Amino acid sequence: MAKKAAAKAAGGGGSPVLLACLIGIMLIMLSFVALPSVMILICGMLPTIILFFTAPRRASGALATMFSLNLAGVLPVLGILWARGHSVPTASIMLADPFMWALMLGGAGLAMFLMWFMPHVAATVLGVRYRHELAVLEKRKAALVAEWGNRVIEEPRRQ
Repeated sequence: MAKKAAAKAAGGGGSPVLLACLIGIMLIMLSFVALPSVMILICGMLPTIILFFTAPRRASGALATMFSLNLAGVLPVLGILWARGHSVPTASIMLADPFMWALMLGGAGLAMFLMWFMPHVAATVLGVRYRHELAVLEKRKAALVAEWGNRVIEEPRRQ
């Protein structure tokens, strides 16, 4: 019991199923007022919804990346919907347009690319940095050996 309370206090609590139910209830309530927007949101945010249910809990950074960039792709489509007249037929026509799908899913594609590519970039940058630090340490070691002789690199005697 105390472990659960400590986990919730640390921000680790909460059920993803409960969160999904709350979001679903909010979307149902919102659909009574703005059904065309909800249609676009649900269809456009499918990559985020799928990642929410399939990603492990430790991949919250991936979920945040996917959500942010996917939403960045869906919001212009919502703006176009509102500019053309906020109606179900307009939303249906927009959902039949491949360019709208490309715009909505382009952000999700960018998120997937970043999640795949950035670990490689980070590994490369860290590798270069570590090789540079190793070269600096080797130079310092050579300077110490030149000043103090080989006894500074001998193993210490254990007593």
